[in-house]
Amino acid sequence: ISREAYMEIVEGVSLFLQGKTKSLIEREQQLMEEAAQDLRFEDAATHRDRIVALESIQEQQHMDCATGIGDYDILAVAAAEDQAVVMLFNIRNGNVVGREHFFLTNASTGMDGLLMERFIAEYYGGGQFLPRTLYCNALSEEAPLLADMLSGQCGHKVELSIPQRGDKKRLMRLAEENARMVLFNYLESSVRRERKNAAGLEHLRTVLGLSAAPRRIECYDISHVQGTYMVGSMVVFINGASAPKLYRRFKIKTLEGSNDFAALQEVLERRWRHGWKQKEQGKTDDFADFPDLLVIDGGKGQLHAVCDRLKEIGAVVPAIISLAKREEEIFVPGQSEPIVLPFESEGLQLLQRLRDEAHRFAITFHRELRGKGQVASVLDGAPGIGVERRKSLLKTFGSVKNIRAASVEELAAAPKMNRNVAEALYAYLRLNAGKSQ
Repeated sequence: ISREAYMEIVEGVSLFLQGKTKSLIEREQQLMEEAAQDLRFEDAATHRDRIVALESIQEQQHMDCATGIGDYDILAVAAAEDQAVVMLFNIRNGNVVGREHFFLTNASTGMDGLLMERFIAEYYGGGQFLPRTLYCNALSEEAPLLADMLSGQCGHKVELSIPQRGDKKRLMRLAEENARMVLFNYLESSVRRERKNAAGLEHLRTVLGLSAAPRRIECYDISHVQGTYMVGSMVVFINGASAPKLYRRFKIKTLEGSNDFAALQEVLERRWRHGWKQKEQGKTDDFADFPDLLVIDGGKGQLHAVCDRLKEIGAVVPAIISLAKREEEIFVPGQSEPIVLPFESEGLQLLQRLRDEAHRFAITFHRELRGKGQVASVLDGAPGIGVERRKSLLKTFGSVKNIRAASVEELAAAPKMNRNVAEALYAYLRLNAGKSQ
């Protein structure tokens, strides 16, 4: 989930926990109307469903308050790496009256039920008020034993349960999103990230036998579909942190067909020649700043291809490795056997982040080029459709598929269009219905 989506969740949860359900409903109604005006009907439907859910929760809260059955706690656990967060909502008389979050260290992912029960035993065992029901998002087979222990401790029956439907299930989703948000923010915090990056760099220095921890690391990946729209990506990490301003994308120029080895050779040669040219111009950053460590997405073949090309062009080859995704094996020139690091090691996790970022960056560029190529293949040659009208149509309708589905009247109503051009385009698209959308 993106940071923007998290912030939207934060705002919504904040209003909900303050008891401002009415304000939250009003906000969702406004967002629904804006989405409908912008013809974003799927988004409008999502906001409509949220309004229905919030109104249902609001009604149930009033019912619970009247009947006196609304006392319980909601607990959600989220875990990643070696950290976990438990989010606690206190529900009294059907209303959310408080929330807290707690960090758990030495947490193992995939063990959410045990983490939850560990927290419950520690938290409620300290004399905290115990409602009759604790709703949890994860429990283990040992949960009934813990419930019996808590019942004996507080003098009334305590039930541990995972909500399956209704308002409590919806509240649980809110608690889960909140727990993930807190954990995400913690894992992304600058202090912890810097420490983790430093540990990863030092680990790589030791494992690879480097004289110093690599300051600048570059990773390269190739993306294509059966050799078409082949692109390369260069991702840069400085001191273990991503440096997006230094990322670069390459259209493969010298190849036809699928040849990842040759594509990598072209990309690395172009990168090095750019660097030499910038150095001659007196620059010290961008391409002129050569890497301390090169990481190639692939196996032995990709690694040898890159090494050979760099030697051919007379480059001083830096420390270089390849990372094979299937088994996360690290190949080093001159070593027949790969290096296999523990999954939880800081060095491997740093390489994985680097490799995944290079893959994401390459895929994004490839899809962008492919999308442009598909649009061009459909609209090129359409009578009366130049660059400006093409941009206007895509902005208005969102996709070629929607342009195809539009009536003559709808096409004519688009900016920069008129009736004659709309009729010609309408006929052209139906004559060329077999082309890619």
